[in-house]
Amino acid sequence: MSSELQERAQRHQSDLSPQLVRALRYLLSNADEIAMSSMRALSVKAEVTAPTMLRLVRRLGYADWNELRDEIQARVRNRDEGPLTARARSLASRPGHEALRQIISEAMAMDERNLQRSWHAIMPEQLEVAVSALRAARRVCFLGRRSCYPVAFSMAYAFGTIRDNGQLMSDNGVGLSTPLIGLDHRDMLVSVGFAPYSAETVELTQQAVKAGVAVLAITDSPISPLAEHAAHLFVAANEGPALFQSIIAAQSISQALIALIAAADGAKAVAAIEQREAQLQVLGAYR
Repeated sequence: MSSELQERAQRHQSDLSPQLVRALRYLLSNADEIAMSSMRALSVKAEVTAPTMLRLVRRLGYADWNELRDEIQARVRNRDEGPLTARARSLASRPGHEALRQIISEAMAMDERNLQRSWHAIMPEQLEVAVSALRAARRVCFLGRRSCYPVAFSMAYAFGTIRDNGQLMSDNGVGLSTPLIGLDHRDMLVSVGFAPYSAETVELTQQAVKAGVAVLAITDSPISPLAEHAAHLFVAANEGPALFQSIIAAQSISQALIALIAAADGAKAVAAIEQREAQLQVLGAYR
Protein backbone atom coordinates (compact mmCIF):
# COMPACT_ATOMS: atom_id res chain seq x y z
CA MET A 1 0.00 0.00 0.00
CA SER A 2 1.17 3.51 -0.75
CA SER A 3 2.15 5.23 2.50
CA GLU A 4 0.95 8.51 0.98
CA LEU A 5 -2.48 7.02 0.26
CA GLN A 6 -2.63 5.60 3.78
CA GLU A 7 -1.70 8.94 5.33
CA ARG A 8 -4.28 10.81 3.27
CA ALA A 9 -6.91 8.24 4.22
CA GLN A 10 -6.20 8.72 7.92
CA ARG A 11 -6.33 12.52 7.60
CA HIS A 12 -9.68 12.62 5.80
CA GLN A 13 -11.48 9.51 7.08
CA SER A 14 -13.70 11.38 9.55
CA ASP A 15 -15.13 13.55 6.76
CA LEU A 16 -16.18 10.72 4.46
CA SER A 17 -19.68 9.42 3.86
CA PRO A 18 -20.43 5.67 4.16
CA GLN A 19 -20.23 5.31 0.37
CA LEU A 20 -16.84 7.00 0.24
CA VAL A 21 -15.60 4.87 3.15
CA ARG A 22 -16.66 1.74 1.25
CA ALA A 23 -14.73 2.86 -1.80
CA LEU A 24 -11.70 3.80 0.29
CA ARG A 25 -11.62 0.45 2.06
CA TYR A 26 -11.55 -1.29 -1.29
CA LEU A 27 -8.71 0.87 -2.58
CA LEU A 28 -6.65 0.36 0.58
CA SER A 29 -7.16 -3.41 0.43
CA ASN A 30 -6.46 -3.66 -3.30
CA ALA A 31 -3.96 -0.87 -3.91
CA ASP A 32 -2.06 -2.72 -6.64
CA GLU A 33 -5.19 -2.80 -8.80
CA ILE A 34 -5.11 1.00 -8.99
CA ALA A 35 -1.93 0.76 -11.05
CA MET A 36 -3.48 -1.63 -13.55
CA SER A 37 -7.21 -0.93 -13.69
CA SER A 38 -9.44 1.92 -14.76
CA MET A 39 -11.38 3.95 -12.25
CA ARG A 40 -14.65 2.62 -13.71
CA ALA A 41 -13.54 -1.00 -13.36
CA LEU A 42 -12.54 -0.52 -9.73
CA SER A 43 -15.79 1.31 -9.02
CA VAL A 44 -17.72 -1.77 -10.09
CA LYS A 45 -15.59 -4.03 -7.89
CA ALA A 46 -15.99 -1.66 -4.92
CA GLU A 47 -19.76 -1.55 -5.54
CA VAL A 48 -19.88 2.23 -5.92
CA THR A 49 -20.41 4.50 -8.90
CA ALA A 50 -17.56 6.00 -10.93
CA PRO A 51 -18.53 9.55 -9.82
CA THR A 52 -18.33 8.36 -6.19
CA MET A 53 -14.83 7.02 -6.77
CA LEU A 54 -13.75 10.27 -8.41
CA ARG A 55 -15.27 12.26 -5.54
CA LEU A 56 -13.30 10.12 -3.08
CA VAL A 57 -10.02 10.70 -4.93
CA ARG A 58 -10.56 14.44 -4.88
CA ARG A 59 -11.58 14.44 -1.21
CA LEU A 60 -8.26 12.74 -0.48
CA GLY A 61 -6.47 15.65 -2.12
CA TYR A 62 -5.58 14.18 -5.50
CA ALA A 63 -6.24 16.29 -8.58
CA ASP A 64 -7.73 13.32 -10.42
CA TRP A 65 -7.55 9.55 -10.81
CA ASN A 66 -4.40 9.77 -12.91
CA GLU A 67 -2.44 11.38 -10.08
CA LEU A 68 -3.38 8.57 -7.70
CA ARG A 69 -2.63 5.93 -10.35
CA ASP A 70 0.81 7.44 -11.06
CA GLU A 71 1.63 7.33 -7.35
CA ILE A 72 0.67 3.67 -7.06
CA GLN A 73 2.51 2.76 -10.26
CA ALA A 74 5.67 4.35 -8.84
CA ARG A 75 5.29 2.29 -5.67
CA VAL A 76 4.83 -0.90 -7.66
CA ARG A 77 7.99 -0.15 -9.67
CA ASN A 78 9.90 0.29 -6.41
CA ARG A 79 8.28 -2.64 -4.65
CA ASP A 80 11.60 -3.99 -3.34
CA GLU A 81 11.85 -1.04 -0.94
CA GLY A 82 9.40 -1.76 1.83
CA PRO A 83 8.27 0.61 4.58
CA LEU A 84 11.08 -0.39 6.94
CA THR A 85 13.69 0.18 4.24
CA ALA A 86 12.23 3.62 3.54
CA ARG A 87 12.33 4.51 7.25
CA ALA A 88 15.89 3.23 7.56
CA ARG A 89 16.93 5.26 4.51
CA SER A 90 15.40 8.37 6.06
CA LEU A 91 17.27 7.82 9.34
CA ALA A 92 20.54 7.10 7.55
CA SER A 93 20.28 10.33 5.58
CA ARG A 94 20.47 12.50 8.70
CA PRO A 95 23.79 14.16 9.55
CA GLY A 96 25.52 12.32 12.39
CA HIS A 97 25.99 15.28 14.76
CA GLU A 98 22.40 16.46 14.36
CA ALA A 99 20.69 13.07 14.34
CA LEU A 100 20.85 12.39 18.09
CA ARG A 101 19.04 15.50 19.31
CA GLN A 102 16.76 15.63 16.28
CA ILE A 103 15.50 12.07 16.57
CA ILE A 104 15.03 12.25 20.34
CA SER A 105 13.20 15.56 20.06
CA GLU A 106 10.93 14.25 17.31
CA ALA A 107 10.21 11.02 19.21
CA MET A 108 9.18 12.90 22.36
CA ALA A 109 7.03 15.41 20.47
CA MET A 110 5.35 12.79 18.32
CA ASP A 111 4.59 10.46 21.24
CA GLU A 112 3.03 13.33 23.17
CA ARG A 113 0.95 14.22 20.12
CA ASN A 114 -0.01 10.56 19.62
CA LEU A 115 -1.32 10.33 23.18
CA GLN A 116 -3.26 13.58 22.92
CA ARG A 117 -4.82 12.72 19.57
CA SER A 118 -5.77 9.22 20.65
CA TRP A 119 -7.30 10.04 24.03
CA HIS A 120 -9.04 13.15 22.72
CA ALA A 121 -11.10 10.91 20.41
CA ILE A 122 -12.08 8.38 23.11
CA MET A 123 -15.33 8.97 24.98
CA PRO A 124 -15.83 7.73 28.59
CA GLU A 125 -18.92 5.82 27.47
CA GLN A 126 -16.82 3.98 24.91
CA LEU A 127 -14.47 2.80 27.63
CA GLU A 128 -17.31 1.80 29.94
CA VAL A 129 -18.97 -0.36 27.29
CA ALA A 130 -15.69 -2.04 26.33
CA VAL A 131 -14.76 -2.76 29.96
CA SER A 132 -18.19 -4.22 30.67
CA ALA A 133 -17.87 -6.50 27.63
CA LEU A 134 -14.38 -7.65 28.65
CA ARG A 135 -15.54 -8.39 32.19
CA ALA A 136 -18.56 -10.33 30.95
CA ALA A 137 -16.69 -12.42 28.37
CA ARG A 138 -16.22 -16.13 29.03
CA ARG A 139 -12.76 -16.06 27.44
CA VAL A 140 -10.59 -13.18 26.22
CA CYS A 141 -7.86 -13.73 23.65
CA PHE A 142 -5.16 -11.18 22.89
CA LEU A 143 -3.67 -10.96 19.40
CA GLY A 144 -0.84 -8.83 18.07
CA ARG A 145 1.93 -9.75 15.66
CA ARG A 146 5.29 -8.29 14.71
CA SER A 147 5.76 -4.73 16.04
CA CYS A 148 2.32 -4.85 17.75
CA TYR A 149 3.11 -8.03 19.70
CA PRO A 150 4.39 -6.09 22.75
CA VAL A 151 0.99 -4.39 23.15
CA ALA A 152 -0.92 -7.67 23.04
CA PHE A 153 1.61 -9.38 25.32
CA SER A 154 1.62 -6.69 28.02
CA MET A 155 -2.17 -6.45 27.95
CA ALA A 156 -2.55 -10.23 28.27
CA TYR A 157 0.04 -10.31 31.07
CA ALA A 158 -1.68 -7.53 33.02
CA PHE A 159 -5.10 -9.10 32.45
CA GLY A 160 -3.74 -12.38 33.82
CA THR A 161 -2.84 -10.76 37.14
CA ILE A 162 -6.50 -10.16 37.94
CA ARG A 163 -8.37 -12.78 35.88
CA ASP A 164 -7.76 -16.37 34.81
CA ASN A 165 -9.79 -16.41 31.58
CA GLY A 166 -7.34 -14.61 29.28
CA GLN A 167 -4.98 -16.09 26.70
CA LEU A 168 -2.26 -14.63 24.51
CA MET A 169 -2.45 -15.90 20.94
CA SER A 170 1.08 -17.10 20.30
CA ASP A 171 2.51 -19.89 18.18
CA ASN A 172 3.79 -22.32 20.79
CA GLY A 173 4.10 -25.29 18.47
CA VAL A 174 0.42 -26.08 18.04
CA GLY A 175 -0.56 -23.25 15.70
CA LEU A 176 -1.37 -19.60 16.19
CA SER A 177 -5.09 -20.16 15.59
CA THR A 178 -5.48 -22.84 18.29
CA PRO A 179 -6.85 -20.43 20.95
CA LEU A 180 -9.75 -19.64 18.60
CA ILE A 181 -11.05 -23.20 18.79
CA GLY A 182 -14.39 -23.28 20.60
CA LEU A 183 -14.79 -19.50 20.79
CA ASP A 184 -18.23 -18.03 20.08
CA HIS A 185 -20.47 -15.07 20.92
CA ARG A 186 -19.66 -15.46 24.61
CA ASP A 187 -16.00 -14.64 24.04
CA MET A 188 -13.86 -11.67 22.98
CA LEU A 189 -10.76 -11.10 20.90
CA VAL A 190 -8.52 -8.08 21.49
CA SER A 191 -6.80 -7.48 18.17
CA VAL A 192 -3.90 -5.03 17.80
CA GLY A 193 -2.44 -3.97 14.47
CA PHE A 194 -0.97 -1.09 12.48
CA ALA A 195 -0.37 -0.66 8.75
CA PRO A 196 1.16 -2.54 7.04
CA TYR A 197 -1.21 -4.98 8.74
CA SER A 198 0.00 -8.45 9.62
CA ALA A 199 -1.72 -10.97 7.36
CA GLU A 200 -2.01 -13.35 10.35
CA THR A 201 -3.69 -10.73 12.51
CA VAL A 202 -6.19 -9.77 9.80
CA GLU A 203 -7.02 -13.37 8.92
CA LEU A 204 -7.45 -14.54 12.51
CA THR A 205 -9.56 -11.50 13.36
CA GLN A 206 -11.83 -12.24 10.41
CA GLN A 207 -12.11 -15.87 11.51
CA ALA A 208 -13.11 -14.74 14.99
CA VAL A 209 -15.80 -12.44 13.60
CA LYS A 210 -17.22 -15.31 11.52
CA ALA A 211 -17.42 -17.41 14.69
CA GLY A 212 -19.45 -14.68 16.40
CA VAL A 213 -16.64 -13.53 18.68
CA ALA A 214 -16.80 -9.85 19.65
CA VAL A 215 -13.66 -8.00 18.57
CA LEU A 216 -12.03 -5.12 20.41
CA ALA A 217 -9.61 -3.53 17.97
CA ILE A 218 -6.71 -1.25 18.85
CA THR A 219 -5.54 -0.03 15.48
CA ASP A 220 -4.33 3.01 13.58
CA SER A 221 -7.41 3.89 11.56
CA PRO A 222 -11.22 3.56 11.64
CA ILE A 223 -10.94 2.06 8.17
CA SER A 224 -8.24 -0.50 8.95
CA PRO A 225 -9.13 -4.16 8.23
CA LEU A 226 -9.26 -4.77 11.99
CA ALA A 227 -11.77 -1.98 12.51
CA GLU A 228 -14.26 -3.03 9.87
CA HIS A 229 -16.20 -5.51 12.04
CA ALA A 230 -14.99 -4.50 15.49
CA ALA A 231 -17.60 -4.24 18.22
CA HIS A 232 -15.26 -1.94 20.15
CA LEU A 233 -12.76 0.29 18.36
CA PHE A 234 -9.90 2.35 19.77
CA VAL A 235 -7.80 4.30 17.29
CA ALA A 236 -4.20 4.79 18.42
CA ALA A 237 -2.11 7.43 16.65
CA ASN A 238 1.31 6.00 15.90
CA GLU A 239 3.56 8.56 14.23
CA GLY A 240 7.25 8.37 15.03
CA PRO A 241 10.73 8.80 13.57
CA ALA A 242 11.98 5.29 14.41
CA LEU A 243 12.03 2.14 12.28
CA PHE A 244 8.68 1.00 13.67
CA GLN A 245 5.63 3.11 14.38
CA SER A 246 5.17 4.29 17.94
CA ILE A 247 3.16 1.96 20.19
CA ILE A 248 2.95 4.44 23.08
CA ALA A 249 -0.71 5.37 22.51
CA ALA A 250 -1.73 1.76 21.94
CA GLN A 251 0.02 0.72 25.16
CA SER A 252 -1.66 3.56 27.03
CA ILE A 253 -5.11 2.53 25.83
CA SER A 254 -4.53 -1.16 26.55
CA GLN A 255 -3.27 -0.55 30.07
CA ALA A 256 -6.07 1.90 30.82
CA LEU A 257 -8.58 -0.81 29.91
CA ILE A 258 -6.90 -3.24 32.32
CA ALA A 259 -6.83 -0.62 35.07
CA LEU A 260 -10.54 0.03 34.58
CA ILE A 261 -11.27 -3.70 34.76
CA ALA A 262 -9.31 -3.92 38.02
CA ALA A 263 -11.18 -0.92 39.42
CA ALA A 264 -14.53 -2.44 38.46
CA ASP A 265 -13.62 -5.87 39.89
CA GLY A 266 -12.72 -4.22 43.18
CA ALA A 267 -11.98 -6.63 46.03
CA LYS A 268 -11.88 -9.57 43.62
CA ALA A 269 -8.99 -7.98 41.70
CA VAL A 270 -7.17 -7.11 44.92
CA ALA A 271 -7.43 -10.71 46.15
CA ALA A 272 -6.20 -12.10 42.82
CA ILE A 273 -3.17 -9.83 42.72
CA GLU A 274 -2.41 -10.39 46.39
CA GLN A 275 -2.40 -14.16 45.88
CA ARG A 276 -0.26 -13.86 42.76
CA GLU A 277 2.32 -11.63 44.43
CA ALA A 278 2.56 -13.98 47.42
CA GLN A 279 3.24 -16.92 45.09
CA LEU A 280 5.88 -14.97 43.17
CA GLN A 281 7.63 -14.09 46.42
CA VAL A 282 7.74 -17.76 47.39
CA LEU A 283 9.14 -18.65 43.99
CA GLY A 284 11.83 -15.97 44.29
CA ALA A 285 10.67 -14.17 41.15
CA TYR A 286 11.84 -10.76 42.37
CA ARG A 287 15.06 -9.48 43.90
